[in-house]
Amino acid sequence: MVEKTAKEKKAGTEKKEGKDKVKPEKTGKAEKQPAKEKKEEKTEPSKTYVIPLDKAFWACRTRRAKSASKVVRAFLQRHIAEEVKIDSSVNEFIHSRGKCHIPRKVKVAVSKQADKTVVSLAK
Repeated sequence: MVEKTAKEKKAGTEKKEGKDKVKPEKTGKAEKQPAKEKKEEKTEPSKTYVIPLDKAFWACRTRRAKSASKVVRAFLQRHIAEEVKIDSSVNEFIHSRGKCHIPRKVKVAVSKQADKTVVSLAK
């Protein structure tokens, strides 16, 4: 086994047994620069709420889904004190079993963007 000399260690070259050839250093290639990051809107970390839809069950059976949407909006305005934009995924979850048989509660994630508050279905 051949040991590397100090110069070879610095240069990153090796001597192989029986051969006196030296590996050339890589030159001429420019290092890759990191890709420019896209500017994203400033978003605060999302906060999760579990909204009970009990009050929606007080409504007539055929109006429960519509009432549940109003309960979600009222709950969020009470807790956030701003106008909110409710994502369609929340509405689809409320209507997932039809307009009469709505879920008992819904878990939502609230994120504040630069100029608006967006509510989406939590995972």
